[in-house]
Amino acid sequence: MNANNIEGYECWGELGIDNLTETLKILERIDNSHIEIFKESNFLKFKGGNKTIEILLRDIEYLEKPPVYPVLSHDITISLNMLSIKSFLDDVSALNATEINFLNKDGKLLLIVKGQHVIKSVIDIEVPQDLCINFSPLLTDAIMNLDGDINIGLKNNYPILFTSNVDNGKGFVKVLIAPKV
Repeated sequence: MNANNIEGYECWGELGIDNLTETLKILERIDNSHIEIFKESNFLKFKGGNKTIEILLRDIEYLEKPPVYPVLSHDITISLNMLSIKSFLDDVSALNATEINFLNKDGKLLLIVKGQHVIKSVIDIEVPQDLCINFSPLLTDAIMNLDGDINIGLKNNYPILFTSNVDNGKGFVKVLIAPKV
């Protein structure tokens, strides 16, 4: 914000506010037609109309740091329609599965459902030669409501990523599932 647009502008440097979401809700309670903002001791004060709101400032080094999430990359992303794996999802339920494997069989995706019995399904999509990822049956619970065309990001012993468009392409859903180790 340009300092010329504000009366009596003075730079205070970095200020620490503990709960910004709650602070913003509180600030909605003030008359915003003309607001005075000033710092007094360890408070940031907002004065508008007949209300003054005092926000306790925190030393920045004591504020909770936002999490840093790693960037996930996959060796291959395959595209298919959920209908092509519906039978596989039904197999997991029917077998009361204990483990699900994504493997390579002659360059194609081999899905293995293990329980008291074993069901193997081959999907005609090329996958890396060394593909080997194991999952718990909770994988099916996480993806069973996905619909239409999906993308699946695969990498050995790495979280699998399912991405599905929703609302006619206006948005998307990403489901990330950790492998069973």
